[in-house]
Amino acid sequence: MLLGKPGIKADRRTVHFVNRANGRDVTAADAEALLIEAAAELEATPTEPDQATWAHERDLQDPVL
Repeated sequence: MLLGKPGIKADRRTVHFVNRANGRDVTAADAEALLIEAAAELEATPTEPDQATWAHERDLQDPVL
């Protein structure tokens, strides 16, 4: 996460992103599992897509004026 420890925690922004991407509601645990699978496909750490989706959702919800 942001402290440099590997791993993810699916918060509301991450779950919202995964819900939209899948076209259905998923649980936080499902969102975590899907991000871990996506990271493996991208040859990335799970933290990388987690931070990217969080930042994307933040920018959608709190645009810079």
